[in-house]
Amino acid sequence: MEFFDLDKQISNIGLQAVGITDNQTIDGGILGWLNDQGVLGPDALNNPYVNSIMPDLYLLFYAVALFVIVVGVLFYFLYLVGPLSAYSYVVIMEIVTRTIIGAIVVSCAPWLLGWLIELSDAITLMFGLNADIMVFVVDIFTSVYSCIFIMLGTMGIYITALLYVGRAVTIACANLFLIIAVTFWIMGAIELNICKNVESFGILLIRLLLWALFLTPMMAIVYGVGMGIMMSEAGPGPVRMFIGIAVLYCAFLVPAICFFKFVYNPVTPIVKGVYMAGRLL
Repeated sequence: MEFFDLDKQISNIGLQAVGITDNQTIDGGILGWLNDQGVLGPDALNNPYVNSIMPDLYLLFYAVALFVIVVGVLFYFLYLVGPLSAYSYVVIMEIVTRTIIGAIVVSCAPWLLGWLIELSDAITLMFGLNADIMVFVVDIFTSVYSCIFIMLGTMGIYITALLYVGRAVTIACANLFLIIAVTFWIMGAIELNICKNVESFGILLIRLLLWALFLTPMMAIVYGVGMGIMMSEAGPGPVRMFIGIAVLYCAFLVPAICFFKFVYNPVTPIVKGVYMAGRLL
């Protein structure tokens, strides 16, 4: 007569909650729910509100592009009604080039963003949510040796779902943000002081969009490496557990480093603020 194995039963409950069956195939559970809700793959771009305003947004984009071309021509070719400088032609060509490139980017935005989402989810499923790693995670985090592991495992499942849902909501508006960023980029072709600031804001939007798209894969890669270290042999030894957990902590550090390195570096504004405060004092 077999005794009731509480550890095994809790692990099975955890695996079913994640969506891993007895033969370690992913079916249902949190992954199935995420897929059914359309937060994985290109379906994450489908948003009724955004889709309803997209025609008006396209119209606004081309109106702004035409306005920038007209204003750019008037500003550089009719400035003081004086002789044309060679640099004026360069600026006009820059405006026309940006407008053409912007129109291509805006037209290809749904396909481009859909491809990026597919790549993002593929990387995540490859490193962070594959069956082998999730089985190992559930076996550790549902161990009866410590109730804290059960709590961590449950929190991890819900936080994963929350992360995906939050990312899907953000990505649903990605097409809109991309068009706005490209519009600002075109406006920045006119070398006015205000347009320089607008252009930098558009570049910041594009960087923020790309960072948000790959936030989950960045965490998943570090997560998969840490779990891979602990799974390297038959059982999780103390040294491998320590190194693996240390790597897992980097899952929160890597996206932050990428944000401050490639999206927004607060050091320069802080230095300028300190300098201005020092001068005022």
